[in-house]
Parts: sequence; C-alpha cells; structure tokens
Amino acid sequence: MLRFGDALGETIDSTWKEEVEAINMQSIPSGDKLVELKNSLQEIEPEFIDVGHGFCVNCK
Repeated sequence: MLRFGDALGETIDSTWKEEVEAINMQSIPSGDKLVELKNSLQEIEPEFIDVGHGFCVNCK
C-alpha cells in the first residue's frame, strides 16, 4: 500500500506524512476505512519503512 515497483535493495528518501497521504482508494477501496487507516498511521513516526515489495523508505 506504500511504494510499489521492482526495487529490490533500493531505498528512497521521503517523509512519513507524504507516504501516508499517498495511500489512496486503489489500495484501500473503502473511503471510511481509508480515512481510519491514515489517521491511525499518522500516530506513529517511523525512521525507516521496510516493505515486502517495492522501495524501502528512509523517513526524513
């Protein structure tokens, strides 16, 4: 639901806020659940996002 793509071993720099705001209806097709998820995610402040597929993210 965050960074998709063929990015094995690659990292990018971003902010947690930008990553959470980029989650959209394509990833979470329920408007209410999407808002609930974003609100919940904004309560944490990770330094690094290690994903299963796609780009890992260094949070600034």
